[in-house]
Amino acid sequence: MPPEIVVFPNVLPAVISYLTQKLASEFGDTTTTVSATVPTGTALSSKLPYVLVIPRGGGAVVSKQLDEVVLNINIYHRTDRLSALDALGYRVRALVESMREQSFPTHGLAITRTTDQSGLSRLPDADPLITRVGLTVSLLVRPL
Repeated sequence: MPPEIVVFPNVLPAVISYLTQKLASEFGDTTTTVSATVPTGTALSSKLPYVLVIPRGGGAVVSKQLDEVVLNINIYHRTDRLSALDALGYRVRALVESMREQSFPTHGLAITRTTDQSGLSRLPDADPLITRVGLTVSLLVRPL
């Protein structure tokens, strides 16, 4: 018998949509942009605060129809707003954790487990007027 072919859904749109909606509904934050692409050049400074979600890798357990997705999440804010940056970082971290055991029918997936791999840490940025924090998370995803 040939092996089963499993095409895993792309978790990125679900994460971006969830973070955008929950930042607004849970924290009243309608100004933060959540995206999978970073604006080029000086455009980023005009869009702050900004959350960048980047797929980093992972691995599949096809026999159990599970896909472990590793994401880097970078949060950018103006350097003179460090307390706001830290607050946003902790909110994003909490929202990612709240995705555990949630189904996302529109995106055809469920997230069964979340793991915080690195916690929040300050990262260098080329622009001295922008400060960035990042975290690495792992999501265990199954198709619906």
